[in-house]
Amino acid sequence: RTLERRAELAISGIHRHFLADVCHTVLGVESLILSSHGAGPGASAVKPSFCDDFGERLLLGSWALAGAEQDGVCHRALDANCKSRLPIRVVRVVGGANPARSGGSASSAPAARRFRYDGVYVVLRR
Repeated sequence: RTLERRAELAISGIHRHFLADVCHTVLGVESLILSSHGAGPGASAVKPSFCDDFGERLLLGSWALAGAEQDGVCHRALDANCKSRLPIRVVRVVGGANPARSGGSASSAPAARRFRYDGVYVVLRR
């Protein structure tokens, strides 16, 4: 399932937070948004260098978030998922820049990034 806006993710209940890429509560991480794109508009807080994405398996090394305090909060939330076996919903950002087209019209603008719901993942400690 592919959605065009974060608001659609929230309305559908896939990812409740409009701004953050990691949605967590005291019970653990509910969902996270991953992007293979670098920094820029729509880029994920969970950067590719901190997440090895093997499709059906994700290896999270660390969170590339604003501060160490937020990093610790996310790790504690993941620990809760690990202990309770509560799965995490994973959304990937797909799309990106199109090759330049001739004509200089609106069709030469980069393609919109979309959000693809990829299902639930179980957290295991390595």
